[in-house]
Amino acid sequence: MATLIYDAYNSLTRKKTYDTETLHISQLKRCLNVFDLTILGIGSTLGTGIYILTGQVASGVAGPAVIVSFLIAAVASILAGLCYAEFGARAPRAGSAYTYTYVSVGEIMAFIIGWNMILEYVIGAASTARALSAYFDSLISYSMKHAFRAHLSIKVTGFAEYADVFAMGLCLLLTAFLVLGIKESAMLNNVFTFVNLSVVLIVIVVGLTKANFHNWHLSPQEIYNVTNHTRNAGTGGFFPFGFSGTLAGAATCFYAFVGFDLVATTGEETKNPQRAIPISICFTLLVCLLVYCGVSFAITLMVPYYLIDKDAGLPTAFAYVGLPVFKYIVGVGALAGIFTSLLGSLLPLPRVLYAIASDGLIFRFIAWIHPKRRSCGYQPVDDPLISSDYLSYKPLWQELIRPSQHHPTALTASITKILITAITVNGFILCAIQIFAGDRLLRKDAFVVFFFSLSCILELIFLIMIAVQPKNQKSLYFELSYHEAPLIPFVPIFSVLINIYLILKLQPATWIRFGLWMFVGKHKKNNDNL
Repeated sequence: MATLIYDAYNSLTRKKTYDTETLHISQLKRCLNVFDLTILGIGSTLGTGIYILTGQVASGVAGPAVIVSFLIAAVASILAGLCYAEFGARAPRAGSAYTYTYVSVGEIMAFIIGWNMILEYVIGAASTARALSAYFDSLISYSMKHAFRAHLSIKVTGFAEYADVFAMGLCLLLTAFLVLGIKESAMLNNVFTFVNLSVVLIVIVVGLTKANFHNWHLSPQEIYNVTNHTRNAGTGGFFPFGFSGTLAGAATCFYAFVGFDLVATTGEETKNPQRAIPISICFTLLVCLLVYCGVSFAITLMVPYYLIDKDAGLPTAFAYVGLPVFKYIVGVGALAGIFTSLLGSLLPLPRVLYAIASDGLIFRFIAWIHPKRRSCGYQPVDDPLISSDYLSYKPLWQELIRPSQHHPTALTASITKILITAITVNGFILCAIQIFAGDRLLRKDAFVVFFFSLSCILELIFLIMIAVQPKNQKSLYFELSYHEAPLIPFVPIFSVLINIYLILKLQPATWIRFGLWMFVGKHKKNNDNL
């Protein structure tokens, strides 16, 4: 019985390994450079958020402090981006986070992450196509909506009012275009991304010429006179909803930076990926931060935050300053941005499926590639190299504080895994106290303060224990002059804590959908049955 349990454990935690000779061998065509990857990342990240999310957060969540919200969200994204960049340099393969988890943690966690990445891209593509259809329909007086509602209505609770044939056709058309190859897809993305960036630049420049800095210094009396307290419009000033509103805005703004992981899924189609992927991720996040902050400056200086329309912030802001014609310019940029977001959701999906299928965790025929174009299509690939990581039973305590080895070993790897698990569990406790007992913490409730302090101390101890463990000294090209993500392990651990905080902020309905998707995925087939 013990042997069966041990074998099952090894099967679930076995890792994928590459040697130096096979790491850069790929059946996919390597044709992307730093420029291509950066524009792909910007196009995927800088989508609908710039036109919709900015107004929503500024209007009723953070006010003018939406700028600070974007800065905080950018810090969280950059921390995650640095980790992605190092992983991309160490394992430049298709699959992104799925591959990185398979190499560093094990099969079961890799499958969970890969399976949920599929869900993320499918839902992202569907919702973005629907948004593009709705936005385009609004420009033609909702003609499609009336026609679809009349002839394709769906009278089932929980479904949309009608079947959006336009959105479905757009997804099919883009999918057919993606089959042509990654280079052609990148060229299409470049065109629409440049249109989007051009519109955003015009919006920022023209908007700042209409700036009124009084909008950052509104008094509580002005807010009361205008709104008559018919809704919660804050207290005026730069932080009308307090710093808690700014943090709540940051949690929402974080999703505006989601999309840079597209870069990491193209590891097998990139020239010199160990150099190109880290640089592209950093450039992507930097450009997006500058754009989001620029638009936030413009919109909050043009119009008082409480008058910003949540659904059409930029068009109404330009109408407020006497430039209603700009709604058409914004419309062009929004369509281009939504299009690149849709492309950013569809493009990585076959690459993640290719990586998972190559490892035999789903049907292998999905991992076939096109024989001529060498793009994700239909051609079987070889089985991966899998190795098991066996635990050592040597006493651990002295190794935790003062490792006897100066190079990583199986023992130090196991110690680090245990400490990372402890940090993650304790991080959930720490963030839960902040979110669900924050008021009692501010009131200095002895019970809450004790457990919060204890969690902080434990987190620091675990962090120090990880920091003293020997690190992999393999040379990497990263961040121009660095060979790894800076300040290891502090940067990735801090990134983990921020993401835990954002996860705990999710709505219960999101967790229900996540649970249902995981239930569907738990019946995966293993290698022997495929």
